Amino acid sequence: MWNTMKKKISMIQKHCESGEILLKYEGEAQFEESGKGTVIRFCHRPASADVEIRAYLDAMFLTNQSETKSRLSFREGHETRAHLESEFGTISLQVRTRKYEKTQDRIYLHYAILDNGRVCDTFELKINVKEERDESD
Repeated sequence: MWNTMKKKISMIQKHCESGEILLKYEGEAQFEESGKGTVIRFCHRPASADVEIRAYLDAMFLTNQSETKSRLSFREGHETRAHLESEFGTISLQVRTRKYEKTQDRIYLHYAILDNGRVCDTFELKINVKEERDESD
């Protein structure tokens, strides 16, 4: 049984070597929680991207739908595949998850994109769930 609610989040995805912020979002997100995991959905404007994150204790799946569609899966210490779809076709990438942590109010992910088994880029993703303040206090 899923429990659905809205929560405020902040999310930053950045390129580790350059420090360039690739995705930054602060606002409301739809949360669906069960005993097995959490699904987080939000629409990032002005990038016009619909983002869905399925976070479990030991794995995470991220789907980003905009002009292109990307689907990435992460599991600490493992190599997985990412798929990027555009009008020109689908590209598959190899991903190595270096660190993945999920708590009730935070998700941290550090991962590398591989080319023939060698690291070519590393990225970091941080999601923080913000505490709702009771306005009557």
